[in-house]
Amino acid sequence: MQLTPDQHDALTEVFNIGVGRAAASLSSLLGKSIALSVPRLRMCHVHEFASESDQTAISVIQSVHGAIEGRAVLSFPETSGITLARLLGATADVQLDAGELDLDLSCILEEVGNIVLNAVMGTLANCAGGTVSFSIPRVASKCAITDLLLSTRREAEADCDVIIVADTEFDVTDSQIRGQLVLAAEVLSLEQVVPQLPLGLSHC
Repeated sequence: MQLTPDQHDALTEVFNIGVGRAAASLSSLLGKSIALSVPRLRMCHVHEFASESDQTAISVIQSVHGAIEGRAVLSFPETSGITLARLLGATADVQLDAGELDLDLSCILEEVGNIVLNAVMGTLANCAGGTVSFSIPRVASKCAITDLLLSTRREAEADCDVIIVADTEFDVTDSQIRGQLVLAAEVLSLEQVVPQLPLGLSHC
């Protein structure tokens, strides 16, 4: 599936609306100034993305069902993910070189991922006139995004090889952190949803 320039612009706007809503929710929940943006969005094949997938990433993954069928991942380089969790949870005493991701930090990132993924995927479905539901989020550390996507793929999802990659920037109390939001959806879902996105999405 290839995006037209108008579809690319509409999809980028949807993602920005979604992360804007997530930022507002996170700011209200945590009492901190949080801004999110999507400076770049692209569509590619999952195997094309494999070469740039960080093998030491910390990721939150959820399955998506309804108007969109597939999986969504919010991922950070390990240091960035722990830094973000520290900023949000004020747990600066946790050591970066700890053998495993601290449970408290993991729970914070799980909630961040849950809020961001629900906001973005919900906005995408809503703008296309549909709805989605989500599985319980889970956190995975030291695992490439593509490994997560392929390891959780079911036989019925064999055509979930087209992915949308949205580079995502978190600005938390003057600390800028970059991550990636990846949607691996069935081609049929994307072919049905993307053409339904209207230009000028203020009503979504």
